[in-house]
Amino acid sequence: MSDRNHHSRATVPLGIELDRLPDIGSGPDLVTRPGPSPLELRQISGLTSGSVFPLSVGRTRFGVAPGRVEFELDLDTNGMVRLTPGERTVRLDGVAANGPTLVGAAIIDVGDARFAVTRRRSDTPRRRVTLRTDGTITEPVIPVPDRSPAIDPDAFTHELRKRVSAARRVVMAQHRRSNPDPVELLTIAKRDDGQRWTRRLDDADFGRVSIAHAELPWHPRFDNIARIPNASAIALDDLRYLVAASVTTNLRDGALAIVGDRSAGLAVARQIMVSLATLTAPSDLEIAVLAPWHRAEAWHWADELPHTQGGGDFAVPLLFVDGVEQLDDSLGTALIESCGAGAVILADDPSEIPVRCSTSMLIAPDGRATIINHRTGETMMGATPLGLTERLAAAAATDLRDATLGAVQTAVG
Repeated sequence: MSDRNHHSRATVPLGIELDRLPDIGSGPDLVTRPGPSPLELRQISGLTSGSVFPLSVGRTRFGVAPGRVEFELDLDTNGMVRLTPGERTVRLDGVAANGPTLVGAAIIDVGDARFAVTRRRSDTPRRRVTLRTDGTITEPVIPVPDRSPAIDPDAFTHELRKRVSAARRVVMAQHRRSNPDPVELLTIAKRDDGQRWTRRLDDADFGRVSIAHAELPWHPRFDNIARIPNASAIALDDLRYLVAASVTTNLRDGALAIVGDRSAGLAVARQIMVSLATLTAPSDLEIAVLAPWHRAEAWHWADELPHTQGGGDFAVPLLFVDGVEQLDDSLGTALIESCGAGAVILADDPSEIPVRCSTSMLIAPDGRATIINHRTGETMMGATPLGLTERLAAAAATDLRDATLGAVQTAVG
């Protein structure tokens, strides 16, 4: 692929293996000078979610190792972004990209991570508007096109697909708005626009947290399904799922077990802790960690969270358990049973999953996960876990600490 008339940079390391990457170097010379852009690439899921890559006009290559290109993004002066796949299969909203393809609002799925091209948030504080959601999704009713003998069947199917695709985009946007991705969580923790600490003890979504992204089945609603012929209904099959929808669990309904490599389990646990601490007030939620001394260092970043400083009289405890051996004694069992906000337990093997867990996430070596609901028996495979690096989690904890101190100073003043 020629670089003529394009700005070309060295391969930008994706967050997929960010901590294990060597310095890639300065890369080739500029062919054209890049222009400013209000767009950025966000890693919205994967074990190192939360990374943000600013985009410049021209071409940017993304990869996980020197010389390995996962995909390229070309941004033109009109703000249009096209993706060209590299050495691995890349999907846009579930459809494999076989060549340069417009990205738009599609989710980019590559390996064990997912990305989205979004507008960069302004550093100027926005007017505070309290946003609350109970997690319910309003399903749009799709009007079926009128049919008559004069209407071409292919034209009818094409118009119906357009309407179903539009409705699906609305539902997927609602899913993401109800469950902020890790990039949004970090932004809310740093600069509250009305979502920080809005989940309260009496809310239906207290204790509910997003743990992964996956393709979820979707059943579109039509105003008159009887008008849809079988051939058109079959043509809608590839639209009957939501791309990168949030997989959630409510810890109040039972503990969550995270099974797999400990570094992966810690990443997911960090995301869960930051998510709950960002959306739930310290007066309602108290976070504690149960870990042996030789594993305690991995949790030191959480000491900055206001939720670990001892909540108010009505704060409900949430427990993170690093290793099932912590549950062998009566104290550990009693702690789990007394945690009104639930518990997150890190285990090394599926055979170690405690019977008190209602949900399990099994993280494979490739970074993908299988999620099992032990109450219903439902199993979801191929999910992309949500995780945070310790650096990003520590930054969020510091921001939340500062927000608490600011609130206290305002109250005193």
